[in-house]
Amino acid sequence: MQIKNFLQDQYKEYIDDIETWCNEQYNQYFKDCFDSVRKIHKSMESQVRAISDTELEWILTELPMTLFSISESLNKYRLEHEVIKLRKKKIKLELDEEAKRLIEDKILSKSDMKSWVDAELSEHDVLLAAYSCVISRVESEISFSKELIMGCKKIWDARRKGEAANPVSPIDPRDVDSIPDYSTRYDQYIR
Repeated sequence: MQIKNFLQDQYKEYIDDIETWCNEQYNQYFKDCFDSVRKIHKSMESQVRAISDTELEWILTELPMTLFSISESLNKYRLEHEVIKLRKKKIKLELDEEAKRLIEDKILSKSDMKSWVDAELSEHDVLLAAYSCVISRVESEISFSKELIMGCKKIWDARRKGEAANPVSPIDPRDVDSIPDYSTRYDQYIR
């Protein structure tokens, strides 16, 4: 197929470079936070071993605090994204001024001004797109974690409800008098 060859020839190296950068950013700032979530999700999906109460407790008590920390890191990352956007606007104004000088010097035509400025800003747009990609990935992980918390809450509640419905406690041998006497014939009780 020609589109595959075109993509391979023209963009593959560039796309791989951006993808590598995005993965490095995610790994540097967020990966460690979500690794334990993924591990617990795998144990939750396991057909061999049920998720333990200890894991459920971690998800219900510790994970919400971890998500709060992740949200703080994500906000710092969003701030970087916004700073780049604002800086790009300033650079665009500078490029517009430079384009006007180039038009005055007859190096650039007025009709080519916008495309020249856009071409000069293309690297900034790629960087902004990469930041947006990392932000979206982290937001997806946060949503996944919240869904995991809700699913684990249902499991926790079902287990506690099951324990309450069938309370079994050990019999104290010293309390033998409270055990009914089953040695009598059952027909005595039926009348």
